[in-house]
Amino acid sequence: MVDDEPDVAELVALILGNAGHKVEAVHGGREALARIETEAYDLVVCDLVMPEVNGIAVFEAVQRRPEPRPRMVFLSGYYDAGGYEDFLSESGVPTLPKPFDFKTLPETIARVLGH
Repeated sequence: MVDDEPDVAELVALILGNAGHKVEAVHGGREALARIETEAYDLVVCDLVMPEVNGIAVFEAVQRRPEPRPRMVFLSGYYDAGGYEDFLSESGVPTLPKPFDFKTLPETIARVLGH
């Protein structure tokens, strides 16, 4: 889980942990890039709009990883503004708006992981 707002990252980690997932939370795109280079993940849940390193940069780093790459889900309060629409349409990454529904989040994650 990647979000520049620590409270959001920890809340998502708690919700997904309670749904049976092992979750690591990082508080920004730069930290996410470092982890993606050294760790293998099944899924990256990522805020789209973050300072310094945004969700697009995290997505691009994931795409450079060898197969099997982690799947991605974006969370964002700004996914429908600021020019992100084209990227989201082209990438095909599922996106949940913030605030997110506590039931929809784990359901979306299970669907993306094929559970």
